[in-house]
Amino acid sequence: MIRTAMLLLMSGWLLSVPPASAQDVGPDLDQPQQIMRIGTVSQCDTLEKMATVIKKYGEIPLVTGQGSVFLIQGQALPGNVTVWLHPQGESFSVTIDNGQIACMLTSGVKMKPVY
Repeated sequence: MIRTAMLLLMSGWLLSVPPASAQDVGPDLDQPQQIMRIGTVSQCDTLEKMATVIKKYGEIPLVTGQGSVFLIQGQALPGNVTVWLHPQGESFSVTIDNGQIACMLTSGVKMKPVY
């Protein structure tokens, strides 16, 4: 039930992205600038199941803080943002959760410090 609701919500985000036209190319410097919004899809599950999947890759929580993701309409969804990292930097994940549901915002490989 939760997965179905999340899939419907995510589908709505993606479908709400307006199509671009040739007139949308480049900013109009006489008008106030607006933020470009893109629809993305995040995989979500219970917090427990998401943590199990992440830990399967050997990742551990590195940092956490309060953050938000934004719906295409501009509504903020606040939550706990966590950056997970494999101790040798082999992989990483970034999640946001509300204490019950967690969504994977991004994941990748070869994480390293910026000097």
